[in-house]
Amino acid sequence: MQNNNFYLENNTPKKSILVIDSGNGGKYTLNILVKFLPHENFIFFEDDTNVPYGKKSKKKLQKITQKNLNYLLKNYQIKLVIFACNTLSCTVENFVKKNYPKLPFLFITPCVKNFQKNTLILCTKTTKKNSKILNKVKNNKKVKIISFNNLAQKIDKNI
Repeated sequence: MQNNNFYLENNTPKKSILVIDSGNGGKYTLNILVKFLPHENFIFFEDDTNVPYGKKSKKKLQKITQKNLNYLLKNYQIKLVIFACNTLSCTVENFVKKNYPKLPFLFITPCVKNFQKNTLILCTKTTKKNSKILNKVKNNKKVKIISFNNLAQKIDKNI
């Protein structure tokens, strides 16, 4: 999905914010961004070729991300990349920062702070394995983390 205002009135290309996800969750993020940043241009990249990310290894996701980013950066002017996927965020953060040092990134990750009550966290197996945030709370007796291979598909299908 791309905003209709891709070019400025003087035909100077305007840089866009790139939002990446493998499913529908990123569309929610994109809608919020458009609402709060209405004068920005957005490119939404839904990687349906490689869905689901939750079953893939960290190394495989880094390779996929590199291929996708290289294509998108070659063909579009990007000023910011937002990874709208927990699994992708926790597996590629260090990789993209190292390999694309001049490009700013934002990563969507679980908001885990202080648990005073029992808390259930649902995530993909890859997120559970690679998330620094979830690793900090995995021994907390009030936190239960359940991971699924096909969580994204179930969410996309409203199951």
